[in-house]
Amino acid sequence: MLARSTKIKKNLFPHIPRKSERIKTKRIKVPKVNSKKLKKECDELWALCIKEKAGWKSELSGTPAEISSKSGALIGLSSHHIVHKPNYFLRYHLPNGIVLTSFKEHTNGVHSNDPVISKEYSDKIINHIGSENWQRLILLRSAKIDVNLMETKIRLTETLNNIRRNNAGKIT
Repeated sequence: MLARSTKIKKNLFPHIPRKSERIKTKRIKVPKVNSKKLKKECDELWALCIKEKAGWKSELSGTPAEISSKSGALIGLSSHHIVHKPNYFLRYHLPNGIVLTSFKEHTNGVHSNDPVISKEYSDKIINHIGSENWQRLILLRSAKIDVNLMETKIRLTETLNNIRRNNAGKIT
């Protein structure tokens, strides 16, 4: 049996320099991205894309957004993820969004504590988007897709601008 020696190790791995032979390098500092802030920005962009695409109306009832008397902002609508969002891809996937009225359809409908009402609204959403699209979204829940939040933010911004450009000439 061979005894262990550094000479044998050196001969077996000549491409790996000894610690004393390694070149000293300095690490380059890359600025940290505030992922919490970036995630929030992407969430807001996603919600705006969904509302703009729907023409600022509920996709189930057709109820339009209301104008706040205090701020002048459009209120009364919520962007809702159709399928639970276990990954960033599904979280920012535009076909996984639908616009609902904030209280009646969203809070008191889909997120109702009453399972019968909640199921009723889920069925309405599935009927609205179609069962094929529903099944596609269900399959995406288990997908392992790498998502870069910075690229997602850029893509969502471009998409929002395109939706706004396409909706500019339309009367709603």
